[in-house]
Amino acid sequence: MMREMLWKEWRENRWKYVTLWLVFNLPILILAVSLACSRAARSPFADLSNQTFMKYLPLPLFESVLVASAFLLATGFVGLATFLPEVEDKSLFFYFEQPRARWRYALAKLAAGGAQVALAVVAACLLAPAAVYGMMLLGGKVSAAGSAPAFGVVMAGALRGGLWCALVSIACFAGCALIGSVVPRWWLATPCVLAFAVLFANAVMGDNRFFAGGNVLDMFPDAEGTYTVTWGFGTGHAEWLTVSGNLPLPTAFAHWHLLPVLTPIVLTCLFAAGLAWAFERKELQ
Repeated sequence: MMREMLWKEWRENRWKYVTLWLVFNLPILILAVSLACSRAARSPFADLSNQTFMKYLPLPLFESVLVASAFLLATGFVGLATFLPEVEDKSLFFYFEQPRARWRYALAKLAAGGAQVALAVVAACLLAPAAVYGMMLLGGKVSAAGSAPAFGVVMAGALRGGLWCALVSIACFAGCALIGSVVPRWWLATPCVLAFAVLFANAVMGDNRFFAGGNVLDMFPDAEGTYTVTWGFGTGHAEWLTVSGNLPLPTAFAHWHLLPVLTPIVLTCLFAAGLAWAFERKELQ
């Protein structure tokens, strides 16, 4: 029964998850197309070497900031769209007649969606630096042998950021799923999810000890160099992106802080408990 339930969830919601994958990876896809089609866009990468490519390689780590802030809206609406339709058309009562506890159905549905969200988040955070590194290698002046150690360190940092963003995204997904289960109308649930996602993203990226999202990129304590990024648009700019300063190769990571990891886990558990309770209390009207 559980296997059939998980297969049902994938078959019904696979296009929602595919859309989420595209939204997460849209920035890096736009960057790749820009570099492929525009000589001016490729100019910042033209003079890179094994000694200077670290100017640009850490920039894709900002994908973690997008996933944990602006893209939480997409995550929230996927959570709403995963749970609300069955509540609104009352088709979920068919599953309540099966020999399974209601709370198990709710948590299985949440686990299936949460796993898809986590995979999409981690993949997006890893794809961004990998894609930029691939563009640098294609330029011909950066060699794999000379840059592989630095690339490995940056990818490890991207994985750390991706895991934290996955926990945050699952919590947002669970919260919006709970809204979709309690508020059985699209016109009312949609502004509720919008408000929740915006407030949640603001709390995540705020300078507080519960999430520490404002310091999400401070992962390399021994990288003491600084760099600034400027960009310009229009025909008057020969380069659309300029990086000045120096970022030396980091060799160590900052320590994990327990509270920013536990906070989204605790919130997910609370939202999951609320979701199970809401499904147990539902009545056909």
